[in-house]
Amino acid sequence: MSCRARSQCTPRRSGERTEAYLHTLGFKDTAVIGCPSMAMFGPSHSVPNPVISEDTLVAYNVETSVDRMGAAVADAELNYRAVYFPQDLQTLGLMLWGSKRSPMRRDRRLPIWAGHPQFRSGTAEFMLDADSWIGRLRSFDFSFGTRIHGNIAALLAGVPSLTIPHDSRTAELAEYHQLARYAPAREEFMTVAQLVEWFSADAMNRATRSNFERLRSFLHENGLESIFDPGQEQALRLYESTIQQNLPQEPVRCRWVGLDSQDRRALWRQRPRHLEPALRRGVTNRAARAIRRHHYERLRASSTLGNAAAGAGQDPPSAKSRDRG
Repeated sequence: MSCRARSQCTPRRSGERTEAYLHTLGFKDTAVIGCPSMAMFGPSHSVPNPVISEDTLVAYNVETSVDRMGAAVADAELNYRAVYFPQDLQTLGLMLWGSKRSPMRRDRRLPIWAGHPQFRSGTAEFMLDADSWIGRLRSFDFSFGTRIHGNIAALLAGVPSLTIPHDSRTAELAEYHQLARYAPAREEFMTVAQLVEWFSADAMNRATRSNFERLRSFLHENGLESIFDPGQEQALRLYESTIQQNLPQEPVRCRWVGLDSQDRRALWRQRPRHLEPALRRGVTNRAARAIRRHHYERLRASSTLGNAAAGAGQDPPSAKSRDRG
């Protein structure tokens, strides 16, 4: 694989709004190619339209900094088999060590506090790598959320996923890839059934090939090849076999489920104090590496995580049968 000198490469930008902003700063040599992850499985990848019932397995993701989708989350928890897939370090910290804080003036229907049923029942799953994440989502029937890459992960798994944009970046990526998206004027009565009714994969499926070819042209213009190019069939097979040989990483689940108050306080005291500022700020690559380095291997070896992860391949219980506290 070769690439031209960096000074000759065309900067890539995910969406037209970002490109327009860069033009105001004087950067004119840009290309809009969307999210390259959408090309992970080639130009023929497609997603079906959803069919749901009371036994439907629903995945959802949440941007924890905004109060969106509270009604839909509550409906998913009450009427379907729902699993929350968090993506931020603050929630990971809550799942590992618990929390003494309760959100003030926030929508408590959202999984942003320790008392939420997703945490109390040990159902929420924090995935640690993309392949395991996509593989886990393949068993679901429908997904929705405000996190663009949580929705893209579901789409790559072949699962119908509805994006609910909460900022311009999410909106422009959804528009570029023609993702099914829903931005209701009022969310008080939003239900999963309404989201499913709104969903259609037709536009995205039609746009997949043209977007893929645009990305491939961008790579070729900058001296790069892809495993989907003619003559790269052996590389593609090697890549796919290597991915299949990788053992899936078990998700992180709440460590404190089932512990009494004394043990929970002891677990809270074990939290890494030097990482607290990063956890409060949110996701940073440095903090993510630090958390993995300091804790992941120890957690995998612990009986608490081992017992929790043993059921990762099983469908979660219906919300109607959970202890909702």
